Amino acid sequence: MKRIKQHITLLSILLIAGCGALQSQYKIKDGSDLLTLQQVPMEKAYLHLSTATIFSGEYLYYKFYNLNAATGRLSGISRVAYVSLIDPEGKEVFTQKLRLNKGMAYGDFFVNTDLLSGEYTLVGYTRWMQNGGIDQTFHQTVKIINPYNTKRAGILPDASDSLKTRVSFTLARENWPPFAPTEGGLIEMAMDTAVYGPRSPFNLQLRNFKGRLGHGSYSLTIKKVEELEGPAVMSALQYAVASAGLVPKLPKRVGDSVALPEQRGELIYGQVLQQGQPVSGQEVFLSVPGQQYVLKALDTDDAGNFYGYLRESYSNGQLIIQAPSNESLEIVYKSAPKLDFSDLTNEQIALKAGDREAIVARSVQNQLENAFFSVKPDSVPAPELEDPFLGALPEITNLDEYTRFRTLEETLVEILNLVGYRKTPTGRSYIRVAQDFETFDEEFNTDPALVLIDGVYIPDVDLIRNFDARLIKRIKVLRDPLVLGGLPYQGVVYFETFEGDFAENYQAPNALNTTLDLPQPQKLYFRQQHGVEGSEYESVPDFRNILLWEPELTIDGPELFLKGFTSDLTGTFEVVLEGFTTYGKPISVRTRFMVK
Repeated sequence: MKRIKQHITLLSILLIAGCGALQSQYKIKDGSDLLTLQQVPMEKAYLHLSTATIFSGEYLYYKFYNLNAATGRLSGISRVAYVSLIDPEGKEVFTQKLRLNKGMAYGDFFVNTDLLSGEYTLVGYTRWMQNGGIDQTFHQTVKIINPYNTKRAGILPDASDSLKTRVSFTLARENWPPFAPTEGGLIEMAMDTAVYGPRSPFNLQLRNFKGRLGHGSYSLTIKKVEELEGPAVMSALQYAVASAGLVPKLPKRVGDSVALPEQRGELIYGQVLQQGQPVSGQEVFLSVPGQQYVLKALDTDDAGNFYGYLRESYSNGQLIIQAPSNESLEIVYKSAPKLDFSDLTNEQIALKAGDREAIVARSVQNQLENAFFSVKPDSVPAPELEDPFLGALPEITNLDEYTRFRTLEETLVEILNLVGYRKTPTGRSYIRVAQDFETFDEEFNTDPALVLIDGVYIPDVDLIRNFDARLIKRIKVLRDPLVLGGLPYQGVVYFETFEGDFAENYQAPNALNTTLDLPQPQKLYFRQQHGVEGSEYESVPDFRNILLWEPELTIDGPELFLKGFTSDLTGTFEVVLEGFTTYGKPISVRTRFMVK
């Protein structure tokens, strides 16, 4: 493990030293270079899906397991993963970004009526996996049924087709085994009974009889068994067999280009040009606005390229890149290389006339569920954002407590005695924060303050000298000295506007305003309850196909208990546990029960 970490550090050095290539591609220079890269194991991914047949108006849930292709254990190499939905013609519909935590993440997407019926492909991958091509990624066929749009011919049967009689399938309780062990019997699970009634509580027990051999990370779903024909959800055991032939180390040669892994966070990169020529040694600032802002200082390499990682969580999808200079510069923001999805085509699905009844019933149920979504929503916990002041306590001035002045400069002069405009011997303006000589034993300096508005770095403070101070809610001043990008600053001055929208209209020389796709939030999914006296849910229809989706299960003891409630739907339901032990062994456990 120590050796792997050492080589990951070497990759960081290769990246930051500057490879002179575009689109996060590193060109392998020689055999020594290749050997270093090949010491970092390749990755592979497994996605546990809640279902592989999904209707318009439903959510598809997934858990992303990022695995070391050599050992099968969870990988700590990449910190960012991606999930793409590919349409039947092999074209990308959308891509979701995930922040990996200990090699895992989870997400979901809502199937709206814009997606036509057909067999789509869900693809999971990291940038490091892209070096192995599409075969190195996880891809699973999912069947989408959109009964509200029949644009694709042959999807729904003609009205003249005869309807087949549907026979409900039942199974006596004594035929259900109390346990459904995985291969090797590491994890077993049991329901408290084999038959439940509608809106009844159920209890599920996971048992680990093998001690540390069963410890691991898992995900679990309880879903009504699909009535329509369609693709099956791939299990962890099936994936382990199917992925056994994937390459364990980088399949490249000297002179090839390599997509570098996002091992320290989300990779941001681009190039600075002047009249079409690269500018080396140029300082570049990356700003992600907001109260919990992110600010990075980078330098361009000999080819004018800059690279940086966003390790911190962010809730604002705006990115401002600035290259402070007296010269006119062009900033080019580079996009990550795309995988070639063109081979992931699927044949058009054909539904039988006998499926009409099931399709209509499920569509009505989905409409009712969506109509009452507001009373049973999922929640998104506030992200653990880092304190931009790193624990220091800034002095806060709420401007509504003082007489208002028109401009920012007037406000500093009249209200903040410790902050004001100054000029360097060369005549350049800067904002100065007075040093705190009573608290700190430090030498006098003339360093400028780090100035931000709503988290946007302001390199030229003359641009905000006449900014309308009536838009500013408060000013936070930190008097501690700091260093950013190798340059010293005397304190921080943070201007917070009422609307927090300064970045939307910010324009400055040598600045580029662009957007970032926000990572998928790690939701707390709604848990239905019934039988509570006075509960608002008793009069609300409950047509959940998925009774429970639990993407974060950790087994580190002899047993684990889960609870839930059945819905108004009757029929056969299946409990599915998927995941991997800490030793990399795939685990798949299934059992069924009835609701009638």
